[in-house]
Amino acid sequence: MSGFVSSSYVVKVSVIGIGMRSHAGVAAQMFKALAASGPITLGDLAKKTEVTERYLGEWLNGQAAGGYIQYDAASKKYSMSEEQAFALADEDAPAFITGG
Repeated sequence: MSGFVSSSYVVKVSVIGIGMRSHAGVAAQMFKALAASGPITLGDLAKKTEVTERYLGEWLNGQAAGGYIQYDAASKKYSMSEEQAFALADEDAPAFITGG
C-alpha cells in the first residue's frame, strides 16, 4: 500500500483551487463580484456568484489569509480595499493583475 489516502472533499477543494489558479477568469469574476458588492457575507456572495458556499468559503479564507481581500470577523463579511479592487477587479486599471 502506498500510504496515499484519497478524500472527495480534498479533491473538490483542490480542483476549485486549481481552477482559480489556472483559469484566471474564474478568480477575476470572484474578485469583481466581491468588489462590486462591498462588505458581504459568504452566503450572500455565494448566491450572487452561484458558487457553492462551502468551496467559495475555502477560496475566500485563503485570499483573506494571503492579504488579497479583507475579512471582518465581527460582521462575518468579506470586502476589498480600494487598492485591492484596483489591482484585482478593475480590468481597466493599469495595475490589473488577475487576467481574464
